[in-house]
Amino acid sequence: MLFRSSAAAAVVMLLAITGGVSYAAVGGIGIGILFGLTKFPITEIIGVFGFCGFVCGMVRRFNKAGIILSFFVANAALSLFLNGSGGLFGFTEVLIAAAIFALIPKSAIKAFGNEISMTKKAEINVPVKLAAQKLSAASTAFTGLAKTISEAVAYEQKSNFEDIATFFDKTADKVCKRCGLKFICWEKQFNSTYDHMMKLAPILAENGSVKAEDFSDPFRNRCIKSNEFITQLNKLYGKHKLDLQWKQRLKESRELAAEQFCTVAKMVDKLAAELDESAEPTTESEKQELFEISVGTAVCVKDGQSESGDNYIFMPISSNKYILILSDGMGSGAQAAGQSDTAVKVLKQLLSAGFDRQAAIKVINSVLIIKENEECFATIDVIMVDLVSGEAEFIKIGANATYVKKQDKVDKIASSTLPAGILNDVDMETTCRTLQCGDCLIMISDGIHGAADDWISEFL
Repeated sequence: MLFRSSAAAAVVMLLAITGGVSYAAVGGIGIGILFGLTKFPITEIIGVFGFCGFVCGMVRRFNKAGIILSFFVANAALSLFLNGSGGLFGFTEVLIAAAIFALIPKSAIKAFGNEISMTKKAEINVPVKLAAQKLSAASTAFTGLAKTISEAVAYEQKSNFEDIATFFDKTADKVCKRCGLKFICWEKQFNSTYDHMMKLAPILAENGSVKAEDFSDPFRNRCIKSNEFITQLNKLYGKHKLDLQWKQRLKESRELAAEQFCTVAKMVDKLAAELDESAEPTTESEKQELFEISVGTAVCVKDGQSESGDNYIFMPISSNKYILILSDGMGSGAQAAGQSDTAVKVLKQLLSAGFDRQAAIKVINSVLIIKENEECFATIDVIMVDLVSGEAEFIKIGANATYVKKQDKVDKIASSTLPAGILNDVDMETTCRTLQCGDCLIMISDGIHGAADDWISEFL
């Protein structure tokens, strides 16, 4: 296992120096998937390989020394970030990998690099498509696992349901069978006794226990072991509630596992689609049709605050995709800035890594919800632009309107959703528009919009 990990790390370094960021990152993810099939957690393994490959590819120009150093730093940073649990490679493994990589002769690296750069699209179509098919099959397998786990949780909830009446029977079996008057209560007056028990059911369900005064007078006066009956009933139901709590935790863990499998399936499926698309030849006309985006920003800090509660980011996330993100945290100042900064940075990282948009936003929503001792929510406003087709996708979660200024009109894209971090199931609205050369996109936070109702449309 030590040599396997070291050899895999050396391959990632080799891909970085010969193919750059794209080859190293995609190759790292592919190797991570293969490793993840036999180790857990798979998401961390894929993340470590992919991130280390990405970082190594970024410093390709510094040759072997820079790539080796960057691999050490990337793996160490992940380990520290995940409290020592996320580093897939130990120090010895990285050291062996560095030695293997350092000993690869320049001639072999050059030959491998030439092979990558000189291989024609037509010649690599078959293996790339085959890889895409394999990844699609893996995606299907992960989806099936998620479905199996979800069905098991649903079946368990149904099959383990217990009627409260069961606890009365168990209590009577433990207490009443030793009582000399049981033939009166449970034989001659069975219906009356059972009716008295059923009246306790809603009290037990609501309060979690019953008291002597909860019993009706005829039953309480007749029963010579009422105190023992109450004690035993509360004890049994208390154990049942504790058991339900553990089952609920197990259910939540299984649901989380199912959700993670779904997320990995979507990531792998998207990677397969991108590989399949990359196998198709790119024409010269397609290269010339790429749009260019120019971005300008303006921020105003609220009076009395040291920083703005808004955060934003804009950047290309692939060769033909550009993303713009704006987030407004709750309130103003440092606390709001921290919330919006979390939303922007996490969303950027997940989308850049190939996460599905819905899955990425769900992760952000969970991060905001689990923060303790404070309300924590933020609006999320995203525009994803296809630089080839001009198609723009507007994703809004509690965000203000976005304006699309065209040559002869202004298009207002509004939303009625709540911010992230309020509800467990985050809701988002998606709108698509086709952009043309010269169009302007104006994204704003509530400070701008609140100044006057819809003055922006008139101004534009």
